[in-house]
Amino acid sequence: MINKIKKSILGIKFLLGFVILILILFGESFVYKHEISDGLYAGENNSYNSRAMEHYVEGIIYDMKEEYAAAILEYQDAVRYDPNVPIFYLSLAEDYYYLRKDERAMLMFEKYLQLKPDDYDVGRTLLMKLYLPRGKYQKAEKLVESMLKNIGQITPLKLLLTDLYLRNKNIDKAVLNSSYYLGNPSVNPNVYKHIADSFIKTKNTDVGIAVFERFLDKFKDNDKLYYGLGLLYLAEKDTSRVIELYEKGIKLNKDTKYIKEELCDLYISMNNLEKAKALFDDVGTESKIKIADAYFLARKDEEAESMFDRIKNETEDILLYFRLGEIKYNNKKYQEAVKNFLKAVEIDSSVSETYFRLALSYFRLKRYDQALESVNNGLRINPEELRFLNLKADIVYNMGDFHKTEAIYDEIFKIDPEYDIALNNYSYILAERGEKLDKALEMSKRAVKKKPRNGSYLDTLGWIYYKLNQYEEALKYMKEAADITEKESEPHPVILEHLGDIYLKLGDIKNAKYYWKKALEIDKDNKNLLKKIEEN
Repeated sequence: MINKIKKSILGIKFLLGFVILILILFGESFVYKHEISDGLYAGENNSYNSRAMEHYVEGIIYDMKEEYAAAILEYQDAVRYDPNVPIFYLSLAEDYYYLRKDERAMLMFEKYLQLKPDDYDVGRTLLMKLYLPRGKYQKAEKLVESMLKNIGQITPLKLLLTDLYLRNKNIDKAVLNSSYYLGNPSVNPNVYKHIADSFIKTKNTDVGIAVFERFLDKFKDNDKLYYGLGLLYLAEKDTSRVIELYEKGIKLNKDTKYIKEELCDLYISMNNLEKAKALFDDVGTESKIKIADAYFLARKDEEAESMFDRIKNETEDILLYFRLGEIKYNNKKYQEAVKNFLKAVEIDSSVSETYFRLALSYFRLKRYDQALESVNNGLRINPEELRFLNLKADIVYNMGDFHKTEAIYDEIFKIDPEYDIALNNYSYILAERGEKLDKALEMSKRAVKKKPRNGSYLDTLGWIYYKLNQYEEALKYMKEAADITEKESEPHPVILEHLGDIYLKLGDIKNAKYYWKKALEIDKDNKNLLKKIEEN
């Protein structure tokens, strides 16, 4: 805000200064005591001192060169020759602010507003840039009172005044000021929300409740009072009272979308998704997305997908298509996942996570060129995002470039030597290739140490021991991996296949076939498993 004011005022000052400079150059008798714009002088006597204006013009020139300290000296001289010109003080205030001399800036803004008390923009700048951020609430209160007196009853200022009265412990004034709106049912509901929020954030919730309750006794048909009072009780975590108030407000006015949306948020926070869903058709798009997202997070993909599909007719929100992509991916519909993630990218191409999910989907489809392009797009946004680099390593390895894969893992470990996902994945690749097994074992142990209950990490460690011909040690870790994954969801077919392979090396054909068959029940199209069962 102050940058915009600075630029606009600097332009005006430059034009004005230029005019004044011309006048000065063309004769003292014409210039001296000549009448000029109300923007310079306060009061009726709009005349200026030529020496003051010379220093003012010099200050403008220094401002244009961004030599603010030199400009300040010129403006101070201008004030010394003529202390009744508001813009001199405004120019000083701006330059002090740029030099981070806030106390001096405040003083100059205040002197300006003494001469120009009806300047709303400058008053607002003083409030928002200096008084409020620095906790000058007493000064802010006096300024807002003055602005309301001189400019008129502007709602944002009047609401701010309630907040300031509460911060300054002027409770009676705050109550009286808020009463101006609470007795008026035609006021926008956001005003009621703002007043309730003021009582809450200044830790005067009990006072706010008493005020709203008192007005509710007088105006029982004002649904906005139920709304505001509900917000106050919500801050007190009295959810049963909140629901009671919101339901009464809705009964009074069935079109109270703002109450229904608050009630919807409350039901979601209580994990009462069915009641939130019952409000789906009566709330706005944003609330509908929240309901659908709550179902997604609760792993109720079918209901979430149905709701997201309905919302598509109302908006093109990135979260909508991102979640639809995730649902399709979770259900192994990778081509449909790609379509939704591409739509999400079309809506907002700055979200790196969308590129990551898109790359994963392409990876599952074995479209490695497109997967690599997507993950690189994500890395342009977050160049050191480890998950992205790790996925890139997987993609490049599947494209057959082991040398480049190793280079990517080197890059990852420069950023974080203990990044467990990369430690596990790289060590598994080395085990599969039968290369650098000692290095693979050391990395795998570090990954397991970091996450000892990770079934995938234990599988990798067991498989490295298998490759090292240490079958008893391999069996110990592989059985633990199978137990953990079975308890969490279902055994991974690769882990079951590995168990079978280990038992075969230990000469236990019966258990080997048992685990291969279990793996085949999950991975029905695995020809390699069929061959192992048939040959043994």
